[in-house]
Amino acid sequence: MKIEIKLLKKHPLNKIFGDLPKQEFESLKKDIELRGLQNRIDISENNVIVCGHQRVKALKQLNIKQVEARVLKDWSEDRIR
Repeated sequence: MKIEIKLLKKHPLNKIFGDLPKQEFESLKKDIELRGLQNRIDISENNVIVCGHQRVKALKQLNIKQVEARVLKDWSEDRIR
Protein backbone atom coordinates (compact mmCIF):
# COMPACT_ATOMS: atom_id res chain seq x y z
CA MET A 1 0.00 0.00 0.00
CA LYS A 2 1.08 3.58 -0.57
CA ILE A 3 1.13 5.92 2.40
CA GLU A 4 1.87 9.61 2.84
CA ILE A 5 5.29 10.00 4.45
CA LYS A 6 3.99 12.78 6.68
CA LEU A 7 1.72 10.23 8.42
CA LEU A 8 4.62 8.02 9.51
CA LYS A 9 6.07 8.05 13.03
CA LYS A 10 9.51 6.93 14.16
CA HIS A 11 9.66 3.92 16.44
CA PRO A 12 11.04 4.99 19.85
CA LEU A 13 13.64 2.21 19.82
CA ASN A 14 15.12 3.43 16.54
CA LYS A 15 17.41 5.75 18.49
CA ILE A 16 19.37 2.65 19.56
CA PHE A 17 20.43 2.05 15.95
CA GLY A 18 21.19 5.66 15.07
CA ASP A 19 21.75 7.03 11.61
CA LEU A 20 23.88 5.63 8.82
CA PRO A 21 27.32 7.19 8.41
CA LYS A 22 27.07 10.24 6.15
CA GLN A 23 28.72 8.59 3.13
CA GLU A 24 26.45 5.52 3.33
CA PHE A 25 23.36 7.69 3.71
CA GLU A 26 24.31 9.83 0.71
CA SER A 27 24.86 6.63 -1.30
CA LEU A 28 21.40 5.37 -0.28
CA LYS A 29 19.83 8.69 -1.23
CA LYS A 30 21.58 8.72 -4.61
CA ASP A 31 20.46 5.15 -5.30
CA ILE A 32 16.83 6.01 -4.49
CA GLU A 33 17.08 9.09 -6.69
CA LEU A 34 18.42 7.04 -9.62
CA ARG A 35 16.46 3.78 -9.30
CA GLY A 36 13.57 4.58 -7.00
CA LEU A 37 12.88 2.77 -3.77
CA GLN A 38 13.73 -0.90 -4.26
CA ASN A 39 12.44 -2.24 -0.91
CA ARG A 40 9.24 -1.11 0.71
CA ILE A 41 9.24 -0.13 4.36
CA ASP A 42 7.50 -2.02 7.16
CA ILE A 43 5.06 -0.19 9.41
CA SER A 44 2.72 -1.06 12.25
CA GLU A 45 -1.03 -0.65 11.97
CA ASN A 46 -0.55 2.70 13.74
CA ASN A 47 1.86 4.00 11.05
CA VAL A 48 4.96 3.52 13.19
CA ILE A 49 8.03 2.67 11.14
CA VAL A 50 9.32 -0.79 12.07
CA CYS A 51 11.93 -1.10 9.32
CA GLY A 52 12.99 1.67 6.95
CA HIS A 53 13.82 4.75 9.00
CA GLN A 54 16.83 5.65 6.83
CA ARG A 55 14.89 5.11 3.60
CA VAL A 56 12.12 7.39 4.87
CA LYS A 57 14.68 10.01 5.86
CA ALA A 58 16.19 9.85 2.35
CA LEU A 59 12.76 10.09 0.72
CA LYS A 60 11.96 13.18 2.81
CA GLN A 61 15.21 14.83 1.70
CA LEU A 62 14.36 14.00 -1.91
CA ASN A 63 10.96 15.65 -1.40
CA ILE A 64 9.07 12.43 -2.16
CA LYS A 65 5.63 12.49 -0.55
CA GLN A 66 4.51 8.83 -0.62
CA VAL A 67 6.17 5.50 0.04
CA GLU A 68 5.24 1.88 -0.58
CA ALA A 69 4.74 0.18 2.79
CA ARG A 70 3.87 -3.24 4.14
CA VAL A 71 1.57 -3.10 7.16
CA LEU A 72 2.51 -5.68 9.79
CA LYS A 73 -0.99 -6.64 10.87
CA ASP A 74 -1.55 -8.10 14.33
CA TRP A 75 2.09 -7.68 15.36
CA SER A 76 2.48 -7.04 19.08
CA GLU A 77 5.01 -4.53 20.37
CA ASP A 78 7.08 -7.47 21.66
CA ARG A 79 7.20 -8.99 18.19
CA ILE A 80 8.19 -5.68 16.67
CA ARG A 81 11.09 -5.35 19.11
